[in-house]
Amino acid sequence: MAVRQAVQRAPHYPESHNLNGLISEVRLDFQSAITFYLQARFALGMMYNSKSDNRQAFADVSVNLACALCKVRVLTVTLHLV
Repeated sequence: MAVRQAVQRAPHYPESHNLNGLISEVRLDFQSAITFYLQARFALGMMYNSKSDNRQAFADVSVNLACALCKVRVLTVTLHLV
């Protein structure tokens, strides 16, 4: 609840979107997590002037995004096998 309020109050902060993505993953809502990670990456691009300023943060969000995409893929393949 608090993270969603943070996103509503400050949609330009990438940390809020990233945390929302992590919460969505815990809830096994990978599609929402992917959306939030993409929003975090966009916010990072808008927030920093220099690419070196956000390199680590961008990498962290990108890893979270890649993990969520892999989980969606594994879930999809598993459901097709059932």
